[in-house]
Amino acid sequence: MNNEKKILFAAVVEMLGRPKEHLQEMLKKVIEDLKTRAEFEVVKEFYEEPEQHETMFSSYVELEVRVADAQHIAWFCFDFLPASIEIIEPEDVTFKSQELSSFFNELTTRMHIVDKEMKKLKQENFILNKNGKQIVKNSITVCLAKQEMVIQDITHFTGVPEKLLKELADELIKEGIVEKSGDIFRLK
Repeated sequence: MNNEKKILFAAVVEMLGRPKEHLQEMLKKVIEDLKTRAEFEVVKEFYEEPEQHETMFSSYVELEVRVADAQHIAWFCFDFLPASIEIIEPEDVTFKSQELSSFFNELTTRMHIVDKEMKKLKQENFILNKNGKQIVKNSITVCLAKQEMVIQDITHFTGVPEKLLKELADELIKEGIVEKSGDIFRLK
């Protein structure tokens, strides 16, 4: 690449994962992918040793990358989600209106894609929660079909935390399926 008309920027790309060796391998794989792209010239890279945080490890790589224009920095941000970016040179960067328009059009397109995926995940999460609650309610009624039980016994048989069982048992009481006498639950 010709350095005269290029932008040099520094970036930090972070990753979280486990085990430690897999994290290191994946981080290097991401940077190898970056190096295969003609629009990016990786000038420097420094990998930090992974640090353990509870059950996960985190690590990062510090990069210096050279690109043809500021638009490529934006694409880098979209594709590699860096923790930080710093333009090293040149000191002043100008945009042509066509480049800026292209950038904003791509930005809004990607925002719409992310928005669509988030709405889809939100709906899937809602359905999973609803179905999960129904499974637990069914487990409660199966337990109570055999005999009357206190909440601790139902927890023992289902493996579901007591707090969640109490909430769902209360819903079953409101629905007229279960009744409670003292601490004892039974089917109606």
